[in-house]
Amino acid sequence: FYKSIQFWLVVIVAVVAMLMTGQRFILVVLAGTVLVASYYVVGLRLRALVFAGLLMTATYGGLTVLLGRLPEGTTPMNAAGAIIGNIVDRAVITVPRQNTLTHPVWKQLGPTMGSSWLDELSGIAPGGARVRFSNVLHSRAGGSEEGNSPLALPIDSWLAWGWGGLLILPLLFSVALSAIDRILLSRDSAIFFGLKVYLAIVVPLFYSPYLFILYGGAVAAVLIAVVPFVRPVRIAPHAVRASTRSGPARDSRLVT
Repeated sequence: FYKSIQFWLVVIVAVVAMLMTGQRFILVVLAGTVLVASYYVVGLRLRALVFAGLLMTATYGGLTVLLGRLPEGTTPMNAAGAIIGNIVDRAVITVPRQNTLTHPVWKQLGPTMGSSWLDELSGIAPGGARVRFSNVLHSRAGGSEEGNSPLALPIDSWLAWGWGGLLILPLLFSVALSAIDRILLSRDSAIFFGLKVYLAIVVPLFYSPYLFILYGGAVAAVLIAVVPFVRPVRIAPHAVRASTRSGPARDSRLVT
């Protein structure tokens, strides 16, 4: 039961975060990986999995409508299809398309020798810059300055550090990814299982310090550091026998 409470707290926090920040796709991916991990590792019931998945998808769709991403007068059936298409678009097409549209901008600015990374990081601290480089790129691609247009790994590496960065950064990226992969495989943990699935989807976006923080890399690093110190709750054998005599049988998966 306590695992169910933790699970639903995660779902509720994710939904509230989506409503407050407008960040949709990345939190849907995070919630989906937590659901998958809970289903295969913890034993979450299928109906809870389906309900939570529908809740996250509906929240994504509602935010899509509120942000004005659908044409006015769209029928509910067409809106549902457009929302599914929007999810696929954000996952596969958005970044290459935006990089192409913003090519005249980043081509003239690079290489910045690290200043483009510092510009993005400046917006994280309280009172930081409101309009950053990714906001400018988003406006040049036809959007508003409230949105952001992240660059792909080769382009961002070249923009920040020139041709030398384009040669070195992917190497460092792959070494760090290999180290993280070994750590996540070293422990039988539902949290590590969820992190591995989650990082497999979003890790191509972790090519700058700002995007590492924005897309959950910092949270993943904290969990990787904390989980090894978490110990399972152990219940004395006589307590287990007493509980089975006095009431319905408990799920053995909750007792380690």
